[in-house]
Amino acid sequence: MIPNEASWWEDSDEKLVSTEGNASLVRELVDRLLGGGLYTRTALLLLPHKWLGREAEVAARLGIGYINYQDWKSKELTEAHTFLLYSSERLLNEIDDLCSQNQPYSVLFLSSLDLPLSSLNLQHRHAFWEFLFAAFNKRPRALILALPEEAVDVLPKGSALDIWKSTGRLVRWSD
Repeated sequence: MIPNEASWWEDSDEKLVSTEGNASLVRELVDRLLGGGLYTRTALLLLPHKWLGREAEVAARLGIGYINYQDWKSKELTEAHTFLLYSSERLLNEIDDLCSQNQPYSVLFLSSLDLPLSSLNLQHRHAFWEFLFAAFNKRPRALILALPEEAVDVLPKGSALDIWKSTGRLVRWSD
C-alpha cells in the first residue's frame, strides 16, 4: 500500500465524514464520484494559498485517500534520472498506476501535480485534460486532483474548462 498521510483515518465508511463549512461542496463532489452516475470519475479541486501544504488535512476531513505526487515521484527516482521529461502520456500512466494500487479508499486525492503540468507544452496539456475528463474511466477508484487556485495556466482552457465547471467536476475550496 502507498504511504498515505491521511492513513490514520480508519473510518472506511466515507458517508460518515463530518462536513464542516467549506468542506460541504467538496463532500457533495465526493458523493457524486462515488454515486456511480459518472462515466469518468475525475474532478478538480482548487485550493486557496493558505490551504496549500494542508492537502492531507483536506483528505482526512473528507475520508479519502491522499498522495502527494512530488513525494511519491521523488521516491521513484534513481540517481540515473537527470531529466524527468514529462509528457501527457507519462503523467496519465503514473496517475493510472496510483489509482490502480491497493488502497482502502474509493477516492484518491492527488496533490502537487501543478509543476509537472506546467512543464507540458500546450498540446500535451490539452491531451492530458481531455483524456482525464472523458476517457480516464474504469479505474478502481475515483480521482480528485488538487491544484492551487493560482495555477490557472495549467488548467484546461476555454470551453474545456467550462465543461469541467458545468458538469460540477471543478470545485473551489473556499475559506
